[in-house]
Amino acid sequence: MADNGDKDVFQSLGSMVQDAIDSREFAELRTMVERTAAAAGEGVRKAQEAVATSMTEARRKEEERVARERVAARYGSAAGLRVTGAVAAFLGAMFAITFVLGILGALALRLMDMGLVAILAVFLFLSVGLLRGGVDRLSLARRFDAYRRVIGSREACTVAELCHQVGRKADAVRADARRLIVKGLLREGRLSSSGRTLAVTETAFAAVEEQERAAAEARRASRAQRVEAKVEPVGPAPAADAGDAPFSVDDAPEEVRPLLRRGAAYLSELDEANAAIDDDAVSAKVDRIQCVATNILAYASEHPEVADDLERFMNYYLPITVKLLKAYDDLEEQPVQGVNISTSRKEIEGTLDTLAVAYERLLDTIFRDMTWDVSADISVLNDVLAQEGLIDRGGPAAKD
Repeated sequence: MADNGDKDVFQSLGSMVQDAIDSREFAELRTMVERTAAAAGEGVRKAQEAVATSMTEARRKEEERVARERVAARYGSAAGLRVTGAVAAFLGAMFAITFVLGILGALALRLMDMGLVAILAVFLFLSVGLLRGGVDRLSLARRFDAYRRVIGSREACTVAELCHQVGRKADAVRADARRLIVKGLLREGRLSSSGRTLAVTETAFAAVEEQERAAAEARRASRAQRVEAKVEPVGPAPAADAGDAPFSVDDAPEEVRPLLRRGAAYLSELDEANAAIDDDAVSAKVDRIQCVATNILAYASEHPEVADDLERFMNYYLPITVKLLKAYDDLEEQPVQGVNISTSRKEIEGTLDTLAVAYERLLDTIFRDMTWDVSADISVLNDVLAQEGLIDRGGPAAKD
């Protein structure tokens, strides 16, 4: 098409030159030649742009085709899952209806042969199991399609995003992912070590693992810095500290060891939960709680008589703290921080402050008997010294 246009332009130019020669009027010839040449150049430019656009479009379509094939290669076909699920559900429903009618018929006809009723009941139970299995396979196939739509052309996706988009809990999404991997529908699919990301290629899995290791190391380093810079809680405290000299379960009296083992397990959970939290301010609150909790247990390891006073501490304070931190971590990982999530996070942060105060008051309470004894000893000492004339009744200054 462009060649025909160029041919017409040059034929027109030839006619113009011949007419100028015949009429011997060359004044307008130069202008006409320039215009004709410009028109020819414009035609060539447009033709080149058309070719470039066509090539770009062809390249884009080819890239899209290759990308679709590459994405499709990551997944297996759910057709088999749907077919077997539909067949199992259909047969289960048919058998269940048949055996229900059989049992009702036997009862209606007063065929009270317990052996027959038991056999029908067993087959009914198996039929219901077959029906549930078929429905479960169909549901899994439907969720597989939903997961594929969420992941799209990406090679990895967070479990939190899948939960948000599909409307299932994190544990259920992870269970689905494992089943899909086993069934070969996620051909290279793997869950990250933390269980927070689903990768659908080996390359993405390796990258996610590396990122999570780097993030974990950064959190540990940040927490170590906070622990070094933290301020000890105001009030009496034993020498043991969460980071320097933890209490020893084996060296403690026998009667207090079970309590200390439970406490150590809770402290370990607190430490793991704290390492997973990204917010430095919240992590600092947890450091404060950990320090006081360790001090409480350290004191109990040396003074087993206070063990009975720690029932609420062991059965309520520590478990609820661990539960709140895990919930906070789940909320923190959500890709969309909506109003409800933000509000819940603020409420948990405020509750952690309240718990920290409760921990510190408990620590102060278990020292109460010791402080009373110390006060009594000081009062007796002052009386003795005053009786001997070494100090005045009004104060500790010695007489001249």
